[in-house]
Amino acid sequence: MIKKIKEKFKDNKAAKKTFTKAVFYFFIAIFVFYFAKNTMTPKEDTSYIQKDPEVIVVKVQKVQAMKVKGSIILNGQTSAKSSIPLKARTGGRVEKIVKQKGEFVKEGEVILTLSQDDRSARLSAAKAKIREAEFRYQTTKELVDQKFESPITLTKEKASLQAAQAELKSIQQDIDYTSVKAPFDGIFDTKNVEEGDVVTPATELGIFVSLNPILIQSHLPEKYFGKIKQSEFVKAEFLNDFYTIGTVTYISNLLDPRTRTFLVEVEIPNDDLSIGIGQTAKLTFSLEQKEGYKLKNQSLLTLNSTGDIGVKVVEEGKVKFLPIEIIKSDSEGLWVEGLYDDAQVITLGGEYVDEGQKVKTQEEVVENE
Repeated sequence: MIKKIKEKFKDNKAAKKTFTKAVFYFFIAIFVFYFAKNTMTPKEDTSYIQKDPEVIVVKVQKVQAMKVKGSIILNGQTSAKSSIPLKARTGGRVEKIVKQKGEFVKEGEVILTLSQDDRSARLSAAKAKIREAEFRYQTTKELVDQKFESPITLTKEKASLQAAQAELKSIQQDIDYTSVKAPFDGIFDTKNVEEGDVVTPATELGIFVSLNPILIQSHLPEKYFGKIKQSEFVKAEFLNDFYTIGTVTYISNLLDPRTRTFLVEVEIPNDDLSIGIGQTAKLTFSLEQKEGYKLKNQSLLTLNSTGDIGVKVVEEGKVKFLPIEIIKSDSEGLWVEGLYDDAQVITLGGEYVDEGQKVKTQEEVVENE
């Protein structure tokens, strides 16, 4: 560009002066551009770590003990309190399915019926047999009373009557078995037969489940074993934002060696049957109050070389790692045990320092509410 301007004005004295000024202002403009770029670009604020050859300045939070009501939060899954197979107790053809799969059935209501076949005829025959046996027994008794018949004969007639009565009871029960009824209030959950199918005794007709109350099964880590008790209240929350209160009904004493947990069951009401089997639930178990220390968030937690969870504190001007146990965590912060009053927990700059390193501190005030 400069070369072209020079050739254009090489024979003109005034033009030469103009050329000189143009070159001068061109270089001035370049200088101003680079100066402005380097001085006006904002720099990242790293004042909180203030590195120098001797020491790093970190922000710390002094903590104080306070009473905290801890909790244990576990995930669980709903299951039926009772689930039994409905089995035929007699044989026959499925005549009518009264209740459909998934339908709620009250205790004693008929779910399906089997054909009567020859049962009515057998019932009539059994009743006639009883009438005959009763007549023979009464006649023989009168003869025995008048000494015209041996008492042994009366004993035989009594045995015949009792046999006829047992036969009648058996056929009546067989007829009753042709009506398959709900054993308790619940859901006819699974249907294994259709109308017209022929079944034999012990054929599985379907599955019947009880959903009110309903159970939530979860697994308690062994470090919490003994900290929750049977019959205590538990908050149960579901993914659809529904929550309710239940009670602990069972805590296993047998540790699962694979997961190192104990089975826990919580019973919750389900009057409207809005909770189904297999749903995920979050269980919150309340613990006794204990002393703890509040941290502003979980980002203050770190791990040491052996994998222990803890925080970095400053003691006598040096960084120290303190292992902690989490008591409670929610939207307000984190409560832990394992610290002490006035411990200086590093809240900013901890990622730049190692255990044993000298540091300077700048206190950050955090309210313990």
